[in-house]
Formats: sequence, structure tokens, C-alpha cells
Amino acid sequence: MSKISKPKKPLGIYLIVLWMTVNIGMLTYMMLTHPEEPNNFIEMALWLPSIAGLWLMKKWGAALSTATLGITLGISLGHLLLAYNSSPAQLIFAPVNVLRIALNAAAFAYLSRSIFANKFR
Repeated sequence: MSKISKPKKPLGIYLIVLWMTVNIGMLTYMMLTHPEEPNNFIEMALWLPSIAGLWLMKKWGAALSTATLGITLGISLGHLLLAYNSSPAQLIFAPVNVLRIALNAAAFAYLSRSIFANKFR
């Protein structure tokens, strides 16, 4: 009998899952303060299964996480552009969006490379 070995989780996966969990916290806050914004609900619906699939090291989880990070990257860029073109009070959240863009882009690149390197089952 041969045991099916589970792939070990690299440190990058732990960091991405942690970052996704932080994103869920931010989205929960935004959903409570701006319930009229539909993007928050859509992002939340994408983040939750992404985390589960990524944690289980499934290829579909990595693919869904990559797609979710790409979508969130676009949404964050849009929020940053809107903040730049609006009142100075809106610029308070610009550093958060810049950080979110940088971390999402790094996670997107890492997961894309990992998928093509067959690190998931």
C-alpha cells in the first residue's frame, strides 16, 4: 500500500491565506459601514471558497484565489483612482489601497507561478 502524500504548504501559502483573512476583515468592516456597495459582497463570496481551496492545496483553490486576487486588484485600483479624484477626506484610505494593490499583485504573481509549477494537486 502506498500512501498518498499531501504536498507541504510553502510559507507563501500561509502568508497568502493570512492576507486573504485580513481582506475578509476589511470587507466585513466595509460591508457594515457601506452596505450599499455591491462589490464588497461579491468579493466576500469569492474570498471564502478561495481560502478553503488554497488551504487544502487544491489546484481549483489556487486558480480561484488567483482570479479573486486579480479581480480585487482591479477593484482596488478603481478605488484608488476614485479617491485621487475626490475630496481630500477620501485620500485617508489611499495608503491602505496602495498596500492592498502591492500585496495582491505579489500574491497573484506567486500563485500564478505556483500553479504552472504543479505545486497543487
